[in-house]
Amino acid sequence: MRLVAAHRHWFARLAPEAWAEGLVRPDGCAPRNPERIGRWIGAGLPLVVRRPCRTPDGLLCCGLALPPGEGGLRLPYAVHARAVLALDPPPLLRQCLEAAPAPWRSGLARLLQVLEDAGLAPRVFGSLAWAGLTGLDFLHAGSDVDLLVAVDRREALDALGRALADPGGDAPPVEAEVLLPDGGSFQWAEYARNTPKVLVKSDAVVHLASRNSLLDSLGA
Repeated sequence: MRLVAAHRHWFARLAPEAWAEGLVRPDGCAPRNPERIGRWIGAGLPLVVRRPCRTPDGLLCCGLALPPGEGGLRLPYAVHARAVLALDPPPLLRQCLEAAPAPWRSGLARLLQVLEDAGLAPRVFGSLAWAGLTGLDFLHAGSDVDLLVAVDRREALDALGRALADPGGDAPPVEAEVLLPDGGSFQWAEYARNTPKVLVKSDAVVHLASRNSLLDSLGA
């Protein structure tokens, strides 16, 4: 597959034989259990794209997150383009509701409705995304829900803030990463503290940006 674009939090599905054929290599540390990564890829389960997205020699930077029951390891890999069958954005929250623990679902459904009514389409990454995409047990009592919410207007950013301020008593803890039109993103919780500068993450780098510059990047 020709990798036209790859972004943080996206998921890569690889050819089942990719590990056996040496198209996936450890990046930065040796795999604790090489047989597990082989079985994972062979079962059609995805890896997640991680910063900086590409290695200096053009391989795709990916990661494997194992469920807590398998130690919760986060293992980095580099993947040859020809091993990649598909690159998909993080799943929509709507697609992962059934993967959430039953006590969370009504609260998450209510939050989803508020966000969709505001014209937002929240996606999920982290444990809920892994659970939804793999069917494995990534969630526990202390888990939270990581949202990725694209905004292109200040009005949308304000609507997101209002929704997060009152998610409902039966909703789990929610963390939201705000995705800007230029591909940078920042944590809503940090922005909401009214700090003069906010940490912005892109596909390749991390930098501090002023609140005003973030607002200037959005339409009215």
